[in-house]
Amino acid sequence: MCPGHCRADDLQVCVDHAKRCHDGQFCKISQDEHGLKGECKDDHELHHCQDEMRHHDCDGHGPHEGPHGPHCVLDCCTTNDCLQGKFGSVLTTQAPPTTPAAATSNATLWDKFKGDCKDQVANDGCKTLVKTQDVCHDRLALDICPDTCGLCSAINSTACQDTVVNGGCSDLQNNKDVCSDPLAVFICPQTCNMCAV
Repeated sequence: MCPGHCRADDLQVCVDHAKRCHDGQFCKISQDEHGLKGECKDDHELHHCQDEMRHHDCDGHGPHEGPHGPHCVLDCCTTNDCLQGKFGSVLTTQAPPTTPAAATSNATLWDKFKGDCKDQVANDGCKTLVKTQDVCHDRLALDICPDTCGLCSAINSTACQDTVVNGGCSDLQNNKDVCSDPLAVFICPQTCNMCAV
């Protein structure tokens, strides 16, 4: 998630107008006299962003005088975790990592969504993301807006059972290692031992 533009005293607007950076991009968050803004930048610019942040941070060395007035760099985010420092007050819980859940945690999607399943953006942020970023047709739906996108109700109203008929999950487990796929919870949760105890 990369915040949109907002005044420094209205961070919710930044979150409501957030966008998703593409693969191979990070989010540069900067501040000037007009407020805060996040911009998706190509990964090859990450070191430059980090240099700017060190030399023109918003707390220590002071802003940089640019052609459009003074500005400083708050962060160069490669994951959503770095948003907590500045935007934590308007995110409902810690922002999820941008890497797939299976790579960062032993918790399955079933564990994540069963019971206490909620959107990770406060107020109507997910509704805005649905309209502006079509977040429900993106992998971000799993991390940021599971309730708004209907994943919470789907998980919580469904019995934990394999959805491939005729023992197909055993074949998928043996031949395609389906259990290492984060979406296995929707396909073969029983076979992959992903049902809540």
